[in-house]
Amino acid sequence: MGRMTPSEVLMALSVPLIWGMGFVFAKAAITHFPPIMLMALRFSLTALVLVWFTQIPRENLKRLFIIAIVAAAIQY
Repeated sequence: MGRMTPSEVLMALSVPLIWGMGFVFAKAAITHFPPIMLMALRFSLTALVLVWFTQIPRENLKRLFIIAIVAAAIQY
């Protein structure tokens, strides 16, 4: 097995750094906002990013809504 290229090292280091920064921002945010609002902001931001890359599954919207309620709202 050969040596890692600089771009591979950068990719390998970026994952734990980004993951760790998420905890830093979450700790700071939880002192200012209620947890339910943070959950809503997190899912809204994810939806705003993904909406440009996926099509709306119009035939499965009811099922998608039920899954979203069970997976997100009831969990939190």
